[in-house]
Amino acid sequence: MSLIRVFICFIFLALPLIGQSQVINTTDDSFQKDVVQSKVPVLVDFWATWCGPCRMYSPIVDEIAKEYGSKLKVCRINVDENPNISRQFRISAIPASFILKKGKIVKYWFGMEPLQAVKDQLKEILRVARKVKADSSKP
Repeated sequence: MSLIRVFICFIFLALPLIGQSQVINTTDDSFQKDVVQSKVPVLVDFWATWCGPCRMYSPIVDEIAKEYGSKLKVCRINVDENPNISRQFRISAIPASFILKKGKIVKYWFGMEPLQAVKDQLKEILRVARKVKADSSKP
């Protein structure tokens, strides 16, 4: 009987999460693989645990990851735990958001943005990415 309960719990709790994109907690060591080598554009959120605006911005970043799924990868970098990447990007204020395509910065902003403002930032970048992909597939 308990095995059936476990299965039912899995169906109701875990199954809805399968296929949903999640935010990746990247580090100095994994940044190259997670961000630079990504085949899709990447939204990188620089944050810290002690930062109030970062904590308020976090659900917006989570929502972007869920909504954009396979079209966009979303990564978080804790600036206190990953000083090398933070220094490389010259992070002096957080939250800081960068959008990278093929390892190159294409857009960035500092501070907390409302969900719709982030979507608006992404809309043009993803539209251009789709157009470039479609053009590259033509003979």
